[in-house]
Amino acid sequence: EQRAERNAARSEARSLESEANAMEAYLSERVVRTSQVVCATLTGCADDHLKGQSFDWVVIDEASQAMLPAALIAMQCGPRLILAGDPHQLPPVVKSDEARANGLEVSALERAMRGDHNAAVSLMLTDQYRMVPDIMQLASDLFYDGRLCDARASDATPSGNAVQFIDTAGCGFDEDKEPATGSTCNPDEAGFLVQRLVEVAGEHPSFAMAVIAPYRAQVDALNRCIDDACSGDADLRNRIECSTVDAFQGQERDVVFISLTRSNAAGEIGFLKEYRRMNVAMTRAKHHLVVIGDGATVGQDAFYAQLFEAAEARGFYRSAWEWMSM
Repeated sequence: EQRAERNAARSEARSLESEANAMEAYLSERVVRTSQVVCATLTGCADDHLKGQSFDWVVIDEASQAMLPAALIAMQCGPRLILAGDPHQLPPVVKSDEARANGLEVSALERAMRGDHNAAVSLMLTDQYRMVPDIMQLASDLFYDGRLCDARASDATPSGNAVQFIDTAGCGFDEDKEPATGSTCNPDEAGFLVQRLVEVAGEHPSFAMAVIAPYRAQVDALNRCIDDACSGDADLRNRIECSTVDAFQGQERDVVFISLTRSNAAGEIGFLKEYRRMNVAMTRAKHHLVVIGDGATVGQDAFYAQLFEAAEARGFYRSAWEWMSM
């Protein structure tokens, strides 16, 4: 008798589950069919709830980070397409060297912009609402052919001394390798940066601050220095976030410090060769941008030589020796 009751209970449970699944499918289909806008990830566009659905427009945001195979899933959902993104910022994350070599790192947006026809239907949005003019102009000239415009409110508070490039060449801040991971770090540069960070934090007690580095080992070194400098001051520590550039894509802070980290006689710069990462890092800053690094090392690369020359021409360049001699 108990076995019969258990079997009946299982049968009823299966029946209820089937009814629930049918109700879920009906409600999901109804929501999709009656909604003006449906949001999904690229691969989520292949979900069963969207099968057979057609939309007037497909809009892919952050298309500069979309691999073409994933974007093609979404493109099948409608006859008209808008790709939005910045091809001068972070590309898709592709870990396979072979896949990168065969072009998978070229985003859907970059592919769509190629060719005369596609170039004709491409539109660059030039108004920016984040950066003060000195920061904006530096990024604009380096990455956007000088086309960015300051569209902030006309009464926006000006930020004096908005940009600093502090050159640590000759200071003995040599890079090192983290033994366990092989990641590059520069503890002396980290300590120097945090001293400058605390100074700026004291001048602007309400500002949120970011510290960005290209290597995880340098992020760890910076966080240790920040923890020591903020010991007993939880409010200050809560205002500071330190991570790699990838973690800050799409975000902004009042103040951004960038640790270039690399310092070696051979001029090897590793991850810094991906110049789009530098663009992302610089353009997170709203009011103040401070870049700290060894100009003798990174300046052996043509892009960074141009960057430091532009900073010097605009009066943004300083030597770390100004603080070392204090």
